[in-house]
Formats: sequence, C-alpha cells, structure tokens
Amino acid sequence: LTPVEIEAKVRAAFADVPVMIEIAKCESKFRQFTDAGNVFYGGAGGGMVGIFQFYESIHKPTAAALGYDLATVDGNIAYAKHLYKEQGVTPWQSCVPATVPVLDANTQKRIEIMKQIIGLLQQLLAMKLAEEGK
Repeated sequence: LTPVEIEAKVRAAFADVPVMIEIAKCESKFRQFTDAGNVFYGGAGGGMVGIFQFYESIHKPTAAALGYDLATVDGNIAYAKHLYKEQGVTPWQSCVPATVPVLDANTQKRIEIMKQIIGLLQQLLAMKLAEEGK
C-alpha cells in the first residue's frame, strides 16, 4: 500500500480519535513500507516499525500475543488502537500536537466510565418522560 492508501486506512480506523491520525503522520508520514517494498523502520537505531513507529523490541511480543503483526498495515493500526485504549497518547509524546491535552490512562478510563453513566442517565430520563407522557 502507498502512504496515501495507508492514510485512508488510518483515518477510517481513527475517525473518532483525530490525534492518532496526526501521530501517524508525524511518526512515519503514513508509511508502513519503504519505496522498495520493505517494512519501514525508523527512529534511533532503526528499531521502530511501521506507521506508528513502535519499538519492535518492546512491543512485538505483546502485539504478537494479541494476534497483531506490527509488520503489516492492519496489525500496526490494530495495535495502535489497543495501545491508545490502554495508555492514551502517552507512547507517542513527541508527536502529540501541543493543542491536545495529554491525559493519563486512569483519567481516560474515568472519562469513559462517566460517558457510560451519562448515557444510562439519559436513557432513564427518556424512559421516565415516556412513562409520564402515557
């Protein structure tokens, strides 16, 4: 896949998390492969792999255990989604735009729980209003 095609995949995968699109652009310019078709490695010592530039020595075992191959487009994106869910943008600090507030994983989890609670409260309110309207 070309960087343009990979960018489209990243945009689709992270439509609800635009900062991750910016991170992929910063990390690799949406490259998973070199012009010669080899897997793209970058970073200090060339130890980072793919679109989201994961340190292969650190992330490959965990990604593999989850069934993701960092050397593939889909695997790199899927592991980025997993890591974002677990740690937010923390693994990509050098590529986080200055305008994006950085939240730790616990804060992000609390926000997600609060969103779920709000959704449930909205459902209860709608049920109550429907009941009163009968």
